[in-house]
Amino acid sequence: MIDSTTVMELQSTLPLHSGDIHCIAVHRDVIVTTSGSSIIRVFNGPDYTEKSYSPLQIHKYHVIHCVLTSDGSRLIATSMDGKASVVDTQTGRLLAYHQQPSDVGMRAACLSSYDHLAAFGACDGTIAIMEMDTYKTLKTMSVNDDETILALCFTPDTHWLLSGHSVTGDIRVWNAQYLSNKPAAVQMTAHEMGTQFLQISPKYKGKPGESNDGVQFVSGGADCLIHIWSISYDDVTSPRLSKLNTLVGHTGPVYCVKYNSTGETLVSCGGDFTVRLWNMDGECIFVNVEAHTSFINSLAFSADDKQIYTCSCDRTVKVWGVTDTLNLKDVTPNLIQLDQPANQQTDTPSASQSAVTVSHGTSRPLAPAANLTTWSVEDVCHWLSSLGLSKHTGSFRQHDIDGSELQHLTKEVLETEIGVGAYGARNKIMRALDQLLTQSSAVGDGVTPTRDTVHEFTCPITHEIMKEPVVASDGYSYEKSAMLSWMAAGKTSSPMTNAPLTPNTLLPNYNLKILIQKHLQS
Repeated sequence: MIDSTTVMELQSTLPLHSGDIHCIAVHRDVIVTTSGSSIIRVFNGPDYTEKSYSPLQIHKYHVIHCVLTSDGSRLIATSMDGKASVVDTQTGRLLAYHQQPSDVGMRAACLSSYDHLAAFGACDGTIAIMEMDTYKTLKTMSVNDDETILALCFTPDTHWLLSGHSVTGDIRVWNAQYLSNKPAAVQMTAHEMGTQFLQISPKYKGKPGESNDGVQFVSGGADCLIHIWSISYDDVTSPRLSKLNTLVGHTGPVYCVKYNSTGETLVSCGGDFTVRLWNMDGECIFVNVEAHTSFINSLAFSADDKQIYTCSCDRTVKVWGVTDTLNLKDVTPNLIQLDQPANQQTDTPSASQSAVTVSHGTSRPLAPAANLTTWSVEDVCHWLSSLGLSKHTGSFRQHDIDGSELQHLTKEVLETEIGVGAYGARNKIMRALDQLLTQSSAVGDGVTPTRDTVHEFTCPITHEIMKEPVVASDGYSYEKSAMLSWMAAGKTSSPMTNAPLTPNTLLPNYNLKILIQKHLQS
């Protein structure tokens, strides 16, 4: 059995955004993050110090997606203000932007091979293609005004542009050379409730105009699944999509899935707060169940595959060190909980601060969470120590809390019987226990999650589970009717931060609504 610490270890935590962090893009020399507070932050790759011009505030509303050119010299960011911006990463200067004609939000963005073209996807179902040499918008295609374009990627030869859709869950293929309004191929309902992410395998490196038959790509969806596909064609008019494999394991929507540089390993993240590593046989090799305390929206490999960067709605970016090689084809799959270092800090630096928090941890292998009922008292205490709560292990031993008892814990028992007095410590234990119970249920151990609803589903105003969640300008989600009433009452500041609220900027939080619906159905 492989020790989890030889696979993934927390190295650094970058300065926090004041809103949910939506996306991260990584190059050897530069790291970019975008957030719900309309901020773009840019860091130097080698030491994680923030660029002198960062943070950037060139957008009015949430900045959803970002991508870097192959040399890291330019970044593209899409925002809910209806703009896609192109920025010089050396100077922070705005080079160009595409304005969506209808002013609706822009979500997806991608670059073609050699950075010749950029594509943007909007919430009204339109796709725009920009020439990166001149920054001229070549074409705007109206696809479907009833759904959002959530994901885009070019094939390596730039013949085709693939798009992922929100309502239908389709993957559609467009001729990027002739810029036709009609898709050349459609994979209907590739993912139920939406195709969230697309990426071409780096094994295929074509040049524009050169045929590259049988290209593989990966997709992640709101149905908690990952699919591996092949796109092939005899000529430039008849592409065909074939599903090669389905990867099952996530218990929440898959927001991001990336290949490493060799195309031999996948890493994924999503609404279940986990980061998962997969080999190309579709086997889940490792699971980090304590990567973040909220939805993990995006991730990226470093250029040498020795680090994985993750960003989350918990407003942190974490840098994970991994083993020297991620070629896991010959590794026997084991479902392993990757432990969070016990001494991890979560300081909140100011916007100008460039220091990072560096932590290292040690651990021993735990029994898989699927066997939670077989955990001994010492297993439970080791798990508790991995959460940074070792001072409570004595009480857990005194009360003989083994795996069977652990799954029935409540906040009240933790406080009144076991003596965990700190509110934050109780919440941390319950969140981590939710993850264990979900993992146990997912792999068929017969343990049914019985924990309280996670706090992300609850409106900060009504304290009830949201039915129509919306995101306000402060980056937090609220029940739509509650926030409208809040504003109608003349309240102009955020219920959470007391910062001024921008009027008329409530945006539907579709991803959160899907998670709430899935939770209620279960």
